[in-house]
Amino acid sequence: MHRTRPLDQTGEFRPLRLVGPHEAVSFVARVLEEAGRAVERLEQADPEAPRSFGRGPVVWIARVGDDASIPVSDTGLWTFPCLFLLRPGEDPHEFIPPPHTPVESYDLAREPEDAPVLPSRIERLLVLHRRKAQTERVLHNLSDVVYTRKFDGTLTSINAAGERLFARSRSELLGRRIPLLTEASDLAAELIKQTNEEVMASGRSVYRVTATDREGRPRLFDAEALLLRDAHGAPAGGQAILSDITEEHQNKERLKREAQRNEILTAIASAARDSLDADQVLPAAAEVLGTRLGAHTVDIWFADEGGASCTLVFQWRESEATPSLVGFKRPLPESEAFNGIMRSLEPYVVNDVRDLPVDGVAAAALRRLGGESVVGVPIYREGEVLGVLGMVFEKPRVYRPDELAFFGRVADQLAIAIRSSRLYANLQKQLQALAVAQRKREEADRDRSRLTAMLVHDLKSPLAAVTAALELTRDRAVQTGDTRLARMLDGSLVSARGLQGLIEDVLFVYRSEDAPEPQKSWVRPSDALAHPIDEIRWIARARRVTLEVDVPADLPVIPLDAPRFKRAVANLLANAVKFSPPNGTVVLTAGLRDLPDGAFLFVKITDSGPGVPPQLRSQIATPYLRLPGSEAVPGTGLGLTVVQRVARSHGGRVEVGSNIGTGSVFTLWLPANEVRRHPTPARPQPALP
Repeated sequence: MHRTRPLDQTGEFRPLRLVGPHEAVSFVARVLEEAGRAVERLEQADPEAPRSFGRGPVVWIARVGDDASIPVSDTGLWTFPCLFLLRPGEDPHEFIPPPHTPVESYDLAREPEDAPVLPSRIERLLVLHRRKAQTERVLHNLSDVVYTRKFDGTLTSINAAGERLFARSRSELLGRRIPLLTEASDLAAELIKQTNEEVMASGRSVYRVTATDREGRPRLFDAEALLLRDAHGAPAGGQAILSDITEEHQNKERLKREAQRNEILTAIASAARDSLDADQVLPAAAEVLGTRLGAHTVDIWFADEGGASCTLVFQWRESEATPSLVGFKRPLPESEAFNGIMRSLEPYVVNDVRDLPVDGVAAAALRRLGGESVVGVPIYREGEVLGVLGMVFEKPRVYRPDELAFFGRVADQLAIAIRSSRLYANLQKQLQALAVAQRKREEADRDRSRLTAMLVHDLKSPLAAVTAALELTRDRAVQTGDTRLARMLDGSLVSARGLQGLIEDVLFVYRSEDAPEPQKSWVRPSDALAHPIDEIRWIARARRVTLEVDVPADLPVIPLDAPRFKRAVANLLANAVKFSPPNGTVVLTAGLRDLPDGAFLFVKITDSGPGVPPQLRSQIATPYLRLPGSEAVPGTGLGLTVVQRVARSHGGRVEVGSNIGTGSVFTLWLPANEVRRHPTPARPQPALP
């Protein structure tokens, strides 16, 4: 007879080891040896009997009814294959395997009827168990929980992830019913019953289950149960695969919360964008918060000026039965909650009203509103506390850090809306004030227009006649030798010409928009300068101011609007004399100079007055501008305005130089690119004492 010997995993020939009661092992060994199989008998009570799988095939032999305890393997093969022997007359359909026996790792044989097929049964049992072992090696290190169980919930195999979930070793789990391993035993038993019905009906059941891991953290699993059959094809239990979706579920919930929160922030931002009125924006924001978050009330408090109290200005209520507290003022010293929020700028949280003192004011106020939980966050912007956002909920709840951070973002949005509303209100007031000022300016402009008309029609012409009469009378007094009368008339002429200059300045400034372009003609600068110099000499003499003039005699003829040019120079000289102290000196120099942008005529006037402050030099052409300390000096503040406009109308400019306390230097620059030489020399201008 050809004898075969089984191979182990290394290719070595190893005998088949049989472990179990003596009579049962002897029967199976005798049958296998007669079939040519090498067998090694190990009695169950033998100290050398394996307690772990080890190398080489092992089959546990047991009689039905005997103690069929099978040790748990520590090498990844969780139980040995087992052959159960039925005594003569025993019904195999009534056989119930021990609870720890996997359906893939046992078979039945009747003694002695099945002796001819016993070798093939054992071979099939070894093949099935080997496949099971290979599969279990793969499943053992999976991150998913994988276990097999019987219909009553008894565990027959479980991988390492399952051990971690149940916080027990395999030896502590196998053979025990799942409901006994959980605190919610009734729910577990009901789930097993429901799953059994589904796998028996369709071979598969899909469900979702929650569990608590060894650290006490809740976990969520997507589970799938498959029907398992025994070696004879009969339904024997199920295999469950649990995929931990806790993090995935948490991420989905987090994204869902973030989407909801972003919708809330967007709605508030849209309301603030569509309106700058806090009476519209804040109620809309409170309603969005209340309806989206399921709040009982949403309260917006404003900090009163000085921060001594808070007043409830807007309140959204889930039910009209909830009392309205709008207008209620809460002094900060009387409220620990408001005082803490305003001082620390941190949220105030009450998860459960039962956490508050029963007889306290806060608990009574919360119950009066019909709530059991409240959160308050400060509304502040750029260090300024504007108020408090409060939300009351009907049931106790725990506020997570991310939720409190979201409430802070909502408060930031409200702060922006409040600040924008207040800035808008201030802007409206300023615009109204500007409108009033504009109306007043328009009225003033109309008054100036009427004054201009009056000056033109009622003063200028009569004043010209008076001046002409004075000049004629003075000439006659000089001819007759009446020097006393001549001096008196000179003083009168100075005053009359000063008044004429004032009228001309006013007309020039207020008719400048309607004034024609400069009427230029060929003019010798020395001739044009002679008139204003002659006019100022009498004023200089009266104020005891020395006037020094340096105008070259050979200055060429250039195109100038002579009347405007004379008016500008007269104003510069008048200012220089007026602001120079008694015994002071005013110097006028004129000439031509080539500059990078062309040839220019310059008229430079230096005085010994107080000077022009640097911060005001760019404003000298402002109408009616009076320099500090010049209140006692007569004038309208239009002289330099006229000078600036004359310079610009000629394409020139005015420069101001000054040393505070030592005098000012004004230089009028006018283009002189076109010149005409003239044989007649300019009239020299002597210095006037």
